[in-house]
Amino acid sequence: MIYISVLALFYLIFGLTFPTNLFFGLLFTGAVARVMNFVFLAVLGFMIYGFILKKHWVGKLAIFWFGVEVLSLLTSIIMGKTILEDGAAVYFITLFVFGTNLFILWYLVAKRDYFVDLRHHHTSSVDKIFVLGVFMMLFLAIVATTSYGFKVYKDTVKITNEVIEELKGLGSEDAELLCSYKKDKEKDICYMVVATAYEGMPRSICDKVDYKFYKLTCVQAVIL
Repeated sequence: MIYISVLALFYLIFGLTFPTNLFFGLLFTGAVARVMNFVFLAVLGFMIYGFILKKHWVGKLAIFWFGVEVLSLLTSIIMGKTILEDGAAVYFITLFVFGTNLFILWYLVAKRDYFVDLRHHHTSSVDKIFVLGVFMMLFLAIVATTSYGFKVYKDTVKITNEVIEELKGLGSEDAELLCSYKKDKEKDICYMVVATAYEGMPRSICDKVDYKFYKLTCVQAVIL
C-alpha cells in the first residue's frame, strides 16, 4: 500500500501540474493527459481505501491495475519511448519501475486468496521473499536516485559556469543568439541562464528549452 500511496502522491503533484502521460507507448500531453492522470489518481485512491478497510475486491483491482501497468511499460520499452529525454538513465528508471510493478503483480497473484478470506492469513515464504525484495528495491532506488541526481547536478553546474563565462559582456539578443548555436543539454541550460540573468525576458524563451526540468526552472525564473 505504501508504493501505491507514493504513486498516488506522484500523480497528485506532477500528473495534474505537468500533464504528461506515457501509456502503451503513446505520449499524451495537455488536457487529455490531465484527465487520464485524474482517472489514474482516482483508481489509486480507491485502491488505498480498499486496502485500509481490507475490502475483498481490492485484490482483483490491484492485480488489474499492475497488470495494465506492466503491459504498458513493456510496450513503451519495446517501442523505445520514455516520458523524459535523458537517454540511458531514464531507460534504467523505466526498467526499474517495470521490474517493481512486475514483482508486486507476482505477489498479488500469489496471495490472491488472502483478499478473498482475510481471516485465515499466515506468513509464508512468499511473504518473506516479497519483504526482502521490497527492501532490496528500496535500497537500489536510493542508490540509483542519489547517483543520478549527483550526476545531473554536477553536469548542470559545470555547463552553467561555462555559459556564464561566455555570456559576460553580451546583451540579451546576443545571448539568445549564442544559445541558438548550442545543442542538447548545453542549449537548454544556456536559455535557462539567460532567462535568469537578464531582466524582462519573455516567457516564450522557455519554449526553446526541451528538457522538462530546465524548462520548469526557466519558467520560474521568468515569472519571478
